[in-house]
Amino acid sequence: MIKILYDSLTKKYFQFSGRASRKEYWILYLFTFCITYSLVFFKSNQFVMLALFLIFCIPYITVSIRRLHDLNLNGFLELLILILMYIFLLIKFTQLANIISLFYGFILGIVKGTPTTNKYGEPPLN
Repeated sequence: MIKILYDSLTKKYFQFSGRASRKEYWILYLFTFCITYSLVFFKSNQFVMLALFLIFCIPYITVSIRRLHDLNLNGFLELLILILMYIFLLIKFTQLANIISLFYGFILGIVKGTPTTNKYGEPPLN
C-alpha cells in the first residue's frame, strides 16, 4: 500500500499514459482526502493548504486519467469534469460542485476496469 502511494507521488507524478487500478486510485484518493480534511479540521494556515493542494493536484489528476483509461475512456473526460466544476464554483454553486466531485470520484473508484488489454495498455497489476 505504501509502495503504491509512493509510486503515485513520485514515479507516476506526471504519468498520463497507461492504466490505474481501483486500488491505486483509492489509496491516493483517501490519502489526499485525509490530509485535506485534517488540515481543514485543524484550521491550518492557508498557505500550507494551498501548497499541499498544488502538490497533490497533479497526481490526483494523473491517476484519474489513468483510471479513465482503465475504463477504456478518453482522459479528456477529466478535463471536462474539471472545467464543469470550475464553472460551478465560479457561479457559486459550491454544493453542486462538491456533489459532482464526490459522485465522479466514487464512480472512478467503484466501476471495474476492462479486464483485458485495451487501447491504453495492459490491465494494471495491483
